[in-house]
Amino acid sequence: MRTNKPPSKNLVDACKRLRDQVLQEEHEFATVEVGFIDPAMAQIAAWQEYGWVQRVTKKQTWWFKNMGGVKSPPKAGSSLVLPPRPFMRDSCRAYADKWSHVFANEMRMRYDMSSALIAVGKRAQEDIQDTIKQGGTPDHKYAPRSKLTQELYQSAGKGHKSDGTGGNSGDKPLFRSGQMYGAVSYQLGKR
Repeated sequence: MRTNKPPSKNLVDACKRLRDQVLQEEHEFATVEVGFIDPAMAQIAAWQEYGWVQRVTKKQTWWFKNMGGVKSPPKAGSSLVLPPRPFMRDSCRAYADKWSHVFANEMRMRYDMSSALIAVGKRAQEDIQDTIKQGGTPDHKYAPRSKLTQELYQSAGKGHKSDGTGGNSGDKPLFRSGQMYGAVSYQLGKR
């Protein structure tokens, strides 16, 4: 049975000493950054995160029809739209509390800033990868792939599996080849 007794003076003093120690120590690493280190993959991730709109040119219409294998290509002057799929921001919103608990638990167990940051980085990396693989967070699923995208992937992926390993993988957003999924990483940073 829980009581509403205040914590013992020894526990309060120990917490204060730990806090003071952490604040006064010079740590080699003070931050953890999670995301994409490769600039090319970071660009692709940004397009997925924020979406984009592009006007179709005559050359693109020709390409879709003749090279892309699209039966009904978009007309010149129409717009192609990639809806935003904010997997980074949604992961932060969905899992920030969990990451805080990972950090607190690691500090409580090891009293080591680098270990705590590594634990948070690994957990954040896994959660972001899960958001990519699942096409959203439990609270926010993303729009499925457009019929045009599916048709392009079907044409390009003939002879490949359609389970997310290089074929068309249906209407599931964010995950085709696994490259973006595999490129999520973390690194420790200095102050």
